[in-house]
Amino acid sequence: MNARTRLVILLLTGLSIPGLFGLIWRARTGLVHTDLSNHVVWGLWVAMYIYFLGLSAGGFVLSSLVYGFRIQRLERVGKLAVLQAFVCMLVGVTFIWIDLGHPARFIYVLFSPNPASLLSWEAFVYLIYLFILLVELSILRPVESADELPVTRQRLLTVLALVGIPAAIGVHWGTGALFAVVKARPEWNTGVTPVAFLASAAASGAGLLMVLATLFGQKDEEDKATMDFLAKLTAGILVLDALLLVSEALVVWYGGVEHDVAAYRHLYFGPYWPVTWILHAGLGLVIPLFLFMTPRLRRNRAVLTFGAMSVVLGVAGYRLNIVIPAQIDAPFHELVTAYYHVRNIPEYFPSLMEWLVSLGVIAGGCWLFWCAWMVLGHRPAGQTECAALGTSAATR
Repeated sequence: MNARTRLVILLLTGLSIPGLFGLIWRARTGLVHTDLSNHVVWGLWVAMYIYFLGLSAGGFVLSSLVYGFRIQRLERVGKLAVLQAFVCMLVGVTFIWIDLGHPARFIYVLFSPNPASLLSWEAFVYLIYLFILLVELSILRPVESADELPVTRQRLLTVLALVGIPAAIGVHWGTGALFAVVKARPEWNTGVTPVAFLASAAASGAGLLMVLATLFGQKDEEDKATMDFLAKLTAGILVLDALLLVSEALVVWYGGVEHDVAAYRHLYFGPYWPVTWILHAGLGLVIPLFLFMTPRLRRNRAVLTFGAMSVVLGVAGYRLNIVIPAQIDAPFHELVTAYYHVRNIPEYFPSLMEWLVSLGVIAGGCWLFWCAWMVLGHRPAGQTECAALGTSAATR
């Protein structure tokens, strides 16, 4: 066991211990120790749910560019993207499962589906999507490149990649639609919401893939070309994402409807302004766009990795801003003063238990990803395909 492996185990263990305590706390006491209220019924866990689903959908679309459309520039990170999509999907589904008051009852969605319910359709899309990812991983496990597969398996992989694109889009577009159809929340109730979900998912998925490529990928000239391509692609998606967000905000502010403007006032000038301007706009948009669109800086791998991490963190802030500020302002103001109760206060900040549970779920996802990558038959950095095939043949 080398020093890097020991460091990873030590770090993940340090994250897992408090996380495990939080999960046990949640299992024993339910939702009573959360700061959710009559106003804010979706909190940190729902924000993490849509965040990780976005990371998954973005990773899968990138893997489909490799295995469905044969874009050779991304061949090096194809398997990594599929694994990212699978693990992030499991983490996201775990967050929404924990958010349920009675988690064991999730099974009723599958056995008693409601054809008129968007959420019911989403549950089946999630299952189809996870099945596609599992099959892709089983096909890719023994190889590094799809070209090493038999022709029949290459064709199957191509079909899965192409069929999986609408499934991946459905996973996150549908999640955005779940918010968009809530009429009482004007910040959500727009036609732009599902599209903005997809744009930010693609950006964060590409950013996370760049970080994973730095941690687990090979460091050579081909890898530099891959990172350069991902940086340009991410920059283009970030421009589209910013355009959608600015357009939506300008329409609301110009309309001047007080109930509609109130949510955006919380977002831009209220208690959530640091998340909006510093984390999302600054760290998630301005900084990575500057780094990715400057050719001289783009040649530096450390700079690209920092920019990618900025995108990943910035989109996390965006997800928090989608979920929480829109619920702070009551649908009608008399509701706040109708009666007094600790759960009837229009304020929210995640409790200690919510943070610990989030830490535990994310740590579990990191363990799963790291162990799965060890099992997937990846090659040590710097080992060529010929050497790897020769080693495999000699072993046999």
